[in-house]
Amino acid sequence: MQLYNEPHLQRKSDKCASLWKEWYNYHYGLKDYVRSKRMREKWCKCCDDFSIMLDNELKTNPRYNNGRYLLREPESKEGPHKD
Repeated sequence: MQLYNEPHLQRKSDKCASLWKEWYNYHYGLKDYVRSKRMREKWCKCCDDFSIMLDNELKTNPRYNNGRYLLREPESKEGPHKD
């Protein structure tokens, strides 16, 4: 499933998801806590790198003009329904 329009972001997201699945398998499936710890460290590093990539994309890509692309406009103080 593709979540990002930018290929480099999608690849990094997929990589982080794959590392998480490996960690989950080691930790909960195989109960190998030594490998689980190493996988958790790799996954955390991947997520840290990914957050930096996302931050850079928001700051440099004109598509995300001031982050408005990602945020919905507030509907109203009364709520979505106008009865």
